[in-house]
Amino acid sequence: MQYRTLGRTNLKVSVIGMGTAQMRMVPEKQAIETLICGFMRGINIVHVAPDYEGAEYIVAKALSKAPQPVIVCGQAYDRQFNSSHPVTHFEMLFERFCRSFRSRRLDIFGISCIDDRERFGENVWGKGGMVEFLQEKKSSGHLNAIFCTTHGSPEYIKKLIMKDVFDVIMIPFNLLGFHLLSSSPSNNDNHEDLIRNGLEILTLAGKQNIGLIIMKALAGGLMCKDILVSQSSSQKERPKAFDILRLSVSDQRIHSAIVGVTSPAEADEIARAGYLESRPNETFKEVLFSNISKLKSVLCSRCGYCDNQCSRNLPVSWLIRAGYVAACTDSNYETWEDIEYFSLYTSPDAPCQGCREKTCICPSGIDIPELLGEIHKKMMALSSIGEVQPGRSFRPPGFGDKDFGGRMVRQNIPQSLQPGEQGQCRIFLVNTGTRGWFKKENPYRAHVRLGVYVDGKKTDQIAIREDTHPGERIHFTFTIVAPKRSDSFQLCLKLLGEHFGFDERQGVKVLEKIITVKGNADS
Repeated sequence: MQYRTLGRTNLKVSVIGMGTAQMRMVPEKQAIETLICGFMRGINIVHVAPDYEGAEYIVAKALSKAPQPVIVCGQAYDRQFNSSHPVTHFEMLFERFCRSFRSRRLDIFGISCIDDRERFGENVWGKGGMVEFLQEKKSSGHLNAIFCTTHGSPEYIKKLIMKDVFDVIMIPFNLLGFHLLSSSPSNNDNHEDLIRNGLEILTLAGKQNIGLIIMKALAGGLMCKDILVSQSSSQKERPKAFDILRLSVSDQRIHSAIVGVTSPAEADEIARAGYLESRPNETFKEVLFSNISKLKSVLCSRCGYCDNQCSRNLPVSWLIRAGYVAACTDSNYETWEDIEYFSLYTSPDAPCQGCREKTCICPSGIDIPELLGEIHKKMMALSSIGEVQPGRSFRPPGFGDKDFGGRMVRQNIPQSLQPGEQGQCRIFLVNTGTRGWFKKENPYRAHVRLGVYVDGKKTDQIAIREDTHPGERIHFTFTIVAPKRSDSFQLCLKLLGEHFGFDERQGVKVLEKIITVKGNADS
């Protein structure tokens, strides 16, 4: 594994690091095994955030089996519109990280997406603000390096660097020039520009001796996953994560690339991309850049150019973004109701069906009506099996009551399994009641678990990973095993609350579903 000194800090970090945002998508045991695999392969930096549904607790468990010290890179935020008061929430999250990792001194900690913190009216630069808090922690010896992430414009990032406050920054950068979660910049002067980040920011950070970590190195999956049929390259042409990463970190200006992983196999692949013997030769670079150019010609960058041209006033780039996010399930937590596909577009007919004006033009030459038609077809199919939330008027009723109740946002549950096969399941719920759903460590008798029942027998009970207040969303992940001598089985999920002693009879039924077992009888 290659290691580089992280700017002006005394920390040497592996050129490949692990991100934990996607770990909410898999069972805890798998998440821990994934982290341990990465640590065993030489990775010594991991990124966590308080809104990753308990990721810091999972990392803390995995650290005990790491063969070398691991640098945890943490971030936090304060309460919105608290622009002139002490940042007590930010301070609480700092202390929570200290408790999680049993240390009074953190290696790297800072501000989550600092441009958003400013936009949401949080106290970043003022008296008693986040920057002042971090500087005090560093001067008192409780913090090694001050950190921030940003999705701001190159001009914004340059100003951050020149303020000389942050020892380490994390910016989006990849060889494609955009990523899965990029959004239309048509009404935002501070939009990110990954191409200019590569041309300008990497060099400036080096000159100022700032530690530089990149995120979105795989473009959120766009570079190595077939999102839609019309955009699929052949398997021979599609870039591999290993190839993309080893070329990315061959740039010495990048100290580490943080990559989200969900399985030991993924952790192994990204780690190997950081090994010395993995350095790419010129022929390899030429082939990879050729393949990336082909991808650029068929992928929508969500530049927003078409949004003001549609004769039906459709938010074209946002519809495409919603389609990409939903089709790439590892990242579909990074959305909110107002920009989900069937919130933006409610008709069962394809968006451009019957349109004769064809006023939308893509500067990259993408056939917008064709792409929107394909996305709509995909969204309708995913909606029919619950993997995409339908429009408000087509949603099934929620579960529970006004006090203890919720609604299914999405589900990823196998439709069928082979006899004895293990299936991974994930559900995404929103708390619609007045009662919060809390982790075990709370004083309110409001701890919540998900009971999993197969043919009426309890097979698992999943603890909630993060406190979920009314209106907030949460994932539950679990596995089921298909019976060997049955052509189907019933899966039932119940939300169990501490306030009624986790009594299964009073549990709130979340879902009931028949799953086919292929290979038994004539199923």
